[in-house]
Amino acid sequence: MKGEIALEKESLSLEGAKVFLAKIHNDLQAFLEKINIIEDYEMYPAEDVVYIMLRDFYNSEECLKLFTIVHGFELTELAEYKSVDWWFLSSLVFDVDIDKVRGIIEKKIAEEEKIKIKSIVVSEEDVSIRKRI
Repeated sequence: MKGEIALEKESLSLEGAKVFLAKIHNDLQAFLEKINIIEDYEMYPAEDVVYIMLRDFYNSEECLKLFTIVHGFELTELAEYKSVDWWFLSSLVFDVDIDKVRGIIEKKIAEEEKIKIKSIVVSEEDVSIRKRI
């Protein structure tokens, strides 16, 4: 359907993408304020902020969703030109090293799987299994 993209579990409309991006916007604003660059953000390389945000703020599913959104919809539909969102999202589309992003997401997936396994493993025998994993 036009104006929608398919994710693994659901399809996402442009409106749904904008709702998700509102969360990203709030996280981005808070992060930039925390490191005191909210006023002069354009002076800094956005791709570095993208890597930090992906690594420290989102789980693997959210990273994949964000990446899918920026590559599935027109950037002009997602953000106002020359805004902080444009700076961040356009960097995600054009500037980041895809292999680096893939590495961040794969590491997150591995960490999330380890957490799932640890919650299941409880007996002495299971400890040796966990060490092998």
